[in-house]
Amino acid sequence: ALERGGELQSPKPLRLTTRTSKRLVERRRSRHGYEIVVEDMHESGAVFACRTLHFHLIRGDSASQAVVESAAHVCMASGSIVIGDLALDYHRAMLCALAFRSHVLQAPRRVAVLGLGGASLVNAIAYLFPSCNTIDVVEHDADVVDIATRHFGARLSPRVHIIIGDAREYIRSTQRGALLDALFVDVGSSLTVTAGLSAPPPSLTVADALRDMRSSVRVGGVVAVNVLPARQPRAVPLDDSPAAAQLASRFAREFAGSGGAACMLTISSDDNAILIGTRGTGDAPKTRSSSSDNPASLASRRRHLASTCNAIAAVRGPMDLFSPD
Repeated sequence: ALERGGELQSPKPLRLTTRTSKRLVERRRSRHGYEIVVEDMHESGAVFACRTLHFHLIRGDSASQAVVESAAHVCMASGSIVIGDLALDYHRAMLCALAFRSHVLQAPRRVAVLGLGGASLVNAIAYLFPSCNTIDVVEHDADVVDIATRHFGARLSPRVHIIIGDAREYIRSTQRGALLDALFVDVGSSLTVTAGLSAPPPSLTVADALRDMRSSVRVGGVVAVNVLPARQPRAVPLDDSPAAAQLASRFAREFAGSGGAACMLTISSDDNAILIGTRGTGDAPKTRSSSSDNPASLASRRRHLASTCNAIAAVRGPMDLFSPD
């Protein structure tokens, strides 16, 4: 938010109209075979612009169109990024996963984000949870890290660690060290389509990868995965994507089947869905349980949290809750 004229001004979602103008901020060819494009979109007289990040697949001398991968609001007067604001609905939905932690009244202490993009989710976590001691960010493309640092306010700090490397390897290594309170998986793009999905990539959809995700968080911790059906050669609606349905089923078996819970948030403004899973005690040492930890109580509490998340995240689509069956 920006204090202006004694009033607290908040960015409003930008809807493309005939009055919307665009300004190219940077265009760069990545060493990984795609083009990175940063643009500012704003309307005349607006206090804020919306800065967007796109990836375009390069074919010959031309680049294909791509969906917005990340977005942030920019103050027109100062050119500064509005830190802590989430411009995209699916990022808001991912952040709502924190409400499903069994330690929901305690701020997360250790969090990882796979996929940096425009750093919107990372910046929001760092801003909203100042007591979060460790935020690991894993990004495979050094060009994306540079773009996010110069144009989207991504910053290294004693709390925020940006790791250029492989997401799957990071998940494996986490199991051998300190476990996470939350893992956010926002990897993939609309550039390539394998097995019917643009995100996540195939290496993060197999059963072993989902098991590694669950094992990387502590009991009561949460995993959130952004799912986007194929965008090329044509966009496939979420409801018509067999690949998305199969991934949701595997995800539910992995998390709900181990004594945790799993659900899906669908977002009507986009074709994204967010899979959310909590780690149960099925693969952890047994401890004395209280009445609030029995399955009926947990199911009731998570259904309440599901309805709350719909309001908090401005997610207008339905939320599907998976049972352990």
